[in-house]
Amino acid sequence: MAGTITAGAGRGRLGISKRTYATAVVLWGWLAWEFRSKALYAFVSILLTGIGFSLVYLGYHYPVDIAGAVVFGMVTLLIYGLVLSLTQKHHASLIGLGLLPLTLAMTYLLPRSFTHVWLAQGAVLGFSLGWLTYHHLGATYERKTLKILLAFLGTALLYLGFQYLSTPSIIMTFVQFLIIAYWNSFLAPYAIDTRPKVGPMRH
Repeated sequence: MAGTITAGAGRGRLGISKRTYATAVVLWGWLAWEFRSKALYAFVSILLTGIGFSLVYLGYHYPVDIAGAVVFGMVTLLIYGLVLSLTQKHHASLIGLGLLPLTLAMTYLLPRSFTHVWLAQGAVLGFSLGWLTYHHLGATYERKTLKILLAFLGTALLYLGFQYLSTPSIIMTFVQFLIIAYWNSFLAPYAIDTRPKVGPMRH
């Protein structure tokens, strides 16, 4: 979700929050990590540097805010890589099992009225269920690309569908992000991995 800061900062315009910038670091960094492409590494570096520079130049954030968001994103990716390396040799569903206690802890420790808590709870539970249901981590370059494209398309349609059809509420926020996370962690990858292989046509 895009976050905004109030008008008045950044010369009276609206801009993204440092939390949203950190999310962009995680997202684009993860894509570069997954594909291991030098061209993509360069593109992501230029893109994130440009966004960060523009946020400072236009007065939305101080350099320390951008640096903090980058550090947060990099730490998140390093933890992701560490967990992946530890579980890939055994069972990817361990990732889901590890997230379930986090969901329970969030439920009891964080304020119930804070919308982002329910957003995070739905997403964590959705990813947990998805990884417990389906635990195939390996994929070819083509399959990775198709999974990501399908995941992005499905996420956009689900998000827009919930915005159009449902009344905003804490419960609907929880359900929305649970379904989106489950789509990304199970339904989209499973759909690509089980699709029929199209071989050469025979005459």
